[in-house]
Parts: sequence; structure tokens; C-alpha cells
Amino acid sequence: VLDTEALDRGARNYLAAVHMAGEGNYYLALVDASTGHRRTYQLDTLHQVIDELHRADATELLVGVNSPLHSSIEAYGARVPVTEIDIPKGDDEMVADSMLETYLASTQMNTALALQPRQRCERLDAMGLAAATVRNLELVRCTVDGSRKNALIGLLDKTRTAMGARLLKEWLLYPLTDV
Repeated sequence: VLDTEALDRGARNYLAAVHMAGEGNYYLALVDASTGHRRTYQLDTLHQVIDELHRADATELLVGVNSPLHSSIEAYGARVPVTEIDIPKGDDEMVADSMLETYLASTQMNTALALQPRQRCERLDAMGLAAATVRNLELVRCTVDGSRKNALIGLLDKTRTAMGARLLKEWLLYPLTDV
């Protein structure tokens, strides 16, 4: 969905893809099709994948057809719609990214997407906040009413642009470990 009326102006609207290249070797790719922002991760555990999906607040997840990831991700309690697609051939590191590009090309046929170069993220660059931590600290949503207004971000957000609101949310969810 790229309709600006339907999207939250202060949040990235990530589409995610996960590729498992063997036990303990997961590749996660995220793209915000409305802004073109892309990032990729190489992760060691499925639990790390789930935490990143929660932090990114992905709106849809792509996995390979007949992938064991589909049932594993649902078992972990990730509440994101999962779509199975054919896995493109290529280097394991690029497969998740290629899945996103293929899916976007097939679903957004009338829209020319200007995707930014992918940003490879290391988990050591930012503090790893588990989904439970983000929820219990009420960083982006209030646990009582689910609103953004009564969460920490609602108190801090005095930004004037959508880009500023997205950046503030990113700073809260990915605090730097080195200043």
C-alpha cells in the first residue's frame, strides 16, 4: 500500500523478507516502499529475527514457499501477515533483498519505486531491544489504550515533518551503543 492517506506519516511502513540459509544463519531485509529506505541484517537466531520484526513494526513478511520459517515465526507470536513467494536464486546474503524487489515489482506495477541503496545493519551498532522491552517501556504504544499519544514517543514528538517523526522513532527503537 503506497496510498499516503492510508499510511501513518510518523512511521516507516516496512515490508520484510526472511531467508534461512542454514541453522543459525538468517537474513532479514526490510524496505519502506513509500520512502525507498532499505536495510538488511544477518542474524544468528530466529528470536533475533522476531525482535527485529517487532521493532521495525513490519506490515507484511515474505518467506520462501514451503519454508519452515512460516510456522516458526507464527509459533513465536509474531503478529504480521506472512506471504510465501518463490525464492530467487543467488547469494544467500542477497536472497531476502531480491525477494522484496521481486514482490514489489509484481504488486506495484503502476508505480516507479525509487529504492535507496541497501544499508547493512549490524546488531552491535545499536542496543538490541526485545519486543517485550519496547512494549513494557511503552516507547511507541501505550499498553492501556494502544495509542501513540500516551507513549513516550507521543510525549517527545514535537517534529514538524513526517521525516522527523520517523527519525525520532528510529532513535528510540535503535539507541546507539557508542556515542
